[in-house]
Amino acid sequence: MRILFAVVIMALAGWAFTNRAEVTKMSISTDASKIDWAATKKTGYHNGIIKLKSGEVQLENNKLVGGTFVIDVTSLNATDFVDNPKENSLVKHLMGKDFLETEKFPEATFEITKVDYKDATNATLTGNFTLKGNTLPLSFPVTINSADEKRFFGFAHFSFDRTMWGVTYDPNRASKDVNIGVYLLASAPAPAK
Repeated sequence: MRILFAVVIMALAGWAFTNRAEVTKMSISTDASKIDWAATKKTGYHNGIIKLKSGEVQLENNKLVGGTFVIDVTSLNATDFVDNPKENSLVKHLMGKDFLETEKFPEATFEITKVDYKDATNATLTGNFTLKGNTLPLSFPVTINSADEKRFFGFAHFSFDRTMWGVTYDPNRASKDVNIGVYLLASAPAPAK
């Protein structure tokens, strides 16, 4: 009886191992992907773009299961300054001590820890977001338009409280909530020749 039990356990373990789906890793296209930001104040709002420095998504059975992303905080611009979105007083202020301290913290990161699918294209992502050296969990809804063995495209719109990550500039002058739009495109590596 013990021998039969051991054989059954070994067979089940072998079946689980051989039927385990392979995780596909795809690199983010940093040229085609972007992060939009918008923040309000008493007299209006500002908005702009931040670039991704690097990143990858992980797919299993054409479903998003993980990923890591590095955000180039120094790339931040303010597109409402149409004439000069990169070099203006607002961007200099945002990169300084009152806000992002980009000289000390030039990068932010997000690592997916959980993907909870609601249906075929909508999910909630949970992960660890690191900004200004502070790492906290962050969850937000995402729409996945394409996920197969060749490419991935997903987007998300959400807000987060900047003060939780140590960006504590006067909330009476600038809203604590920052609105974010993320657009991620990734593709599988080309097959070796």
